[in-house]
Amino acid sequence: MPTFPTFSDPQYCTVDLLIDFVPFLNSITTVTSQHLTRVIQLAEGEINAKLAPRFTLPVTTSMDITFLTDMALNLASYKALTRHFHQVKQNVSEYVKDYLAEYERMLEQLLNDEIELVDTNNNVIDRGDNAEAESNTEDYETTIFEGDPSEWRRDPNRVKDERQARE
Repeated sequence: MPTFPTFSDPQYCTVDLLIDFVPFLNSITTVTSQHLTRVIQLAEGEINAKLAPRFTLPVTTSMDITFLTDMALNLASYKALTRHFHQVKQNVSEYVKDYLAEYERMLEQLLNDEIELVDTNNNVIDRGDNAEAESNTEDYETTIFEGDPSEWRRDPNRVKDERQARE
């Protein structure tokens, strides 16, 4: 039996929320709550990887941030259903792809600063200080300048010329 890496407990959604979001998952006899928990953990891991450059993780009030819950539900639904349809060798329906499209749309809005993360108490979640690194080269003077790199050429006689110069 393969050993799986340990995952943290889901932060953004639960198995019950996922089943309420996609009731069809409850009717699949081969899907257990352990399977759904793992899918949620994978989805949240992906979300956290995308949020890490912009926010300090973990987002401490994450169960109260409905936007993250919605993102996690969409991505976890897509992952769970595509795995199920793959196992039963059926084509994935268009509505399943809609879950992924909605997740990607929400992620793009968040990463492009079109929306803010807000908890249920209307508190804006601060972005971490690791969001951007700025560089300033004002008044910078290069110490070595070899000319335009596009004009660099290799001298086929360089070794011979240097040898002759030493003699």
